[in-house]
Amino acid sequence: MEISLLKSRYIEQCAEVAYANYLEASDLFSFPEENNIIDILRNKIEQLSVFNLGVVAVENEKVIGYILGAPIEEFYGKNRGIYVPLYAHGAIGDKVTINHLMYRKFAKLCVSKSIFSHAITFYVNQKEVIDGFVWNGFGFRCSDAIRKLEKVEFDCDYEIREVSLAEAPMLHELVNMHIEFLNSSPLFMFRQPEHSSKGLINWMRKETNRVFGIYDDNKLVSYMKVTEKGETFIANQKSMANICGAYTLPEYRNKGLASRLVSTINNDCFKRGYTHLGVDFETFNYLGSRFWLKYFNAYTLTLVRRIDERSRIKF
Repeated sequence: MEISLLKSRYIEQCAEVAYANYLEASDLFSFPEENNIIDILRNKIEQLSVFNLGVVAVENEKVIGYILGAPIEEFYGKNRGIYVPLYAHGAIGDKVTINHLMYRKFAKLCVSKSIFSHAITFYVNQKEVIDGFVWNGFGFRCSDAIRKLEKVEFDCDYEIREVSLAEAPMLHELVNMHIEFLNSSPLFMFRQPEHSSKGLINWMRKETNRVFGIYDDNKLVSYMKVTEKGETFIANQKSMANICGAYTLPEYRNKGLASRLVSTINNDCFKRGYTHLGVDFETFNYLGSRFWLKYFNAYTLTLVRRIDERSRIKF
């Protein structure tokens, strides 16, 4: 086995490896039906290859593994980083060993270019591979989850409805409370507060975006946002909608409000013809993770490693 820099002549074989890994995961999870997955994977790998930050494992002229990513100037802090999406790595055969050897080369390439924060998204069924990266210093950061849509019955003692544009200032207050929560211990997710509701209003005006709220005497006490686009190529399929934000006032928690919003969005998306609903969440938000995993099946895990920026190496 030879591990070298990824060249364009290997992209087709890389897409085949990615597709094999996708099929393994699709046997376990209810992904949306899509006929051109291999084409999507090939195009995305080709687009990512322009950054020249990839390595490939080849044996007897056959690609048995690859990894490549996109550089980000400030990634989880002030240092440069790199993100390896779900489709941008894969292996066949002895996956644990191949990934270990590829990452050694890939990490050397990244650090030689002062890229110190590394994030990689895996299918959750790749447990042994994930464990190998944990032993390499990675830790959990976030996850994507999915559910198949069918109509559900539920009741609620509060009013549930779509949040109107006129109510954007009230929604804006809760959004900033959510941002404050994300910035707090132990999450420490740096987010700037929204200084006005203008950006929120512009987002709400898009046809694919909706916000549902729960009201107590016309006071918005909980909200959940839904859109079409998600964080993975699976979540971006046309038959899938994605929850992209939620918050409940502390005094209204443990009353089942968020679960009612999931059911409301579930039924609304089902009515609109979607077949699946997704969500992405931070795994280190312990209570949030427990909530989402009650209603969704996690199909990815994103792991992150921060390398000492004093490290210097030539590739």
